[in-house]
Amino acid sequence: MKKIYSLLLFVFVLVMTGCETPNEPITDQSALDAASSTTRMAKGSNGRNHDGERYGSNCNRDHDGDGDHDNDDDDECDDDGDDDCDGDDGTCDEDGIVTLWAGKKYNAGTVTVTEDANNLYVTYATTGSWKLTETHLDIATTKYTKRGSPGQYDYKATHTNGVTSYTYTVPKTWAPGTSVHFLAHAVVGKYSGNRCSSTETAYGGTVVSPRYGSWFATFCYSIDDVPPPPSTYSVSGVTFVDANENGVKDAGESALANVAVSLSTGASAVSDANGAYSFSGLTAGSYTVSAAGVSGYTMSTAASVPVTISTANVTVNFGYVVIPPPPTYSISGAVYFDVNGNASRDAGELGVAGITITLNGSTSVVTDASGSYSFTGLLAGTYTVAAVVPSTYVTTTAGSATVTLTSANAAVSFGVLESGGPLQSTSVKARD
Repeated sequence: MKKIYSLLLFVFVLVMTGCETPNEPITDQSALDAASSTTRMAKGSNGRNHDGERYGSNCNRDHDGDGDHDNDDDDECDDDGDDDCDGDDGTCDEDGIVTLWAGKKYNAGTVTVTEDANNLYVTYATTGSWKLTETHLDIATTKYTKRGSPGQYDYKATHTNGVTSYTYTVPKTWAPGTSVHFLAHAVVGKYSGNRCSSTETAYGGTVVSPRYGSWFATFCYSIDDVPPPPSTYSVSGVTFVDANENGVKDAGESALANVAVSLSTGASAVSDANGAYSFSGLTAGSYTVSAAGVSGYTMSTAASVPVTISTANVTVNFGYVVIPPPPTYSISGAVYFDVNGNASRDAGELGVAGITITLNGSTSVVTDASGSYSFTGLLAGTYTVAAVVPSTYVTTTAGSATVTLTSANAAVSFGVLESGGPLQSTSVKARD
C-alpha cells in the first residue's frame, strides 16, 4: 500500500511542478521524500504563477479553454465609470517597440511593429531564458478596454518547442495616420535548454490593471504613409553575328557568346550561350551600356549606347561582323633550258628538275619534274625569289628577282644553259 501511495504522489508532483516529464523516473525513497516536500511547497503556493494566476503542468496546454493558459475565467474589464479601465486617453505615442510583460511585471522581451507600403510586421522577441510557446494578436482601430479571450484573437500560433522570435504579417487596410491598437498576447515559458519549467501569461505594451477583471497590456501604432518602393526596370539584349551587316538582329543570325557588356553604374555581365545579357533592378534614369570588342570581328552597331529609362525596360543589341581573312597570293614559275639563250621560254624548251628556289633567303622549294615551282599563301608585300643554280649551268636570265605583291599573283621563271657563268639580278613586277 505504501508503494502505491508513493507512486501516486510522484505522478501528482510531475503534474503540479513542471512543463515536461523528467527523463528518468524517481525510484529511491529519498527522491520520493523530496518529491513529497516539493508537493507541499506547490500546495503552499496555491498553484499560482507570479501574477497570482494559476499555472498548469504543460507549456503548451490551455487550462481553461480561453486560449491564454492562465485559468482565469474573468476576462471582462468591468466598467468603473471611465470606459477605459486604466485612464489611458488612447493617444498613440509609441515608437513601434514595446516591452513584452510576463506575469505583469517581468520583462520577457519586446513586441515590435514595422511596416512597408503593403503590410505591418508584428514581431515578438523574447530575452534571457524566456521562449514563446503561443502567440495571439488582435488589432482594432479603437482602444481596448478588456482583453477578451486570446483564443479568439485575429491571429494565433502555437510554438510547440518554444521559439525566441515570431512575426505576424498583417495586410495594411488603414489610411495613413490611423491609430491602430494591439493586443499582443503570448504564453512564455522559462527554459533551460529544451526543458520548460514554468509558464507566464504575457502582453506587449502598457499594462492595464482594471478595477475588476484580469490584467492585460495594450499599445497603439500610427500608420505611416510609406511610399511603395520605386519601380525598377532592366536593360537587356543580345550580342550577335550580323551576317548582313545591317546593324539589326535579324531572324537566323547567330548569337555571339562570351562578350563582356558593362553599364555606366559599374555593373558588368557576359553574354551567355544565346548571346543574352541583362542588367536588372534599375530605377528610372539615364545610363550607358557598352559592349567590348571581340577579336576577329568588327562591330556593325555602336559599341556604347546611351539609354534613358522612364516607364519601361530597354533593349540594346550589339552586332558583330566577321573580319574576313586578308587575301593571299602566290609566286610561281619554272626553271627551263633556254636553248636559244633569249631569256624567254619558247615552245619546246624543257624544264629543269631539282633546282632549289628560295623565297627571302629562308623558305625554299625544289622544282618538280617539269621544272615548275610555287610559293602560295603569301600576304601582300615585297619578296625576293632566287634560283640556286649548280655550277654546271649558267643562267640566261637574272638569278634572282624582287617581287611586290599588291592585288595579284606573280610569275618568275629562270632560264639556264649547260655552261658555267655568273648570275645576274633583276627586278620583276607582279603581273595580273
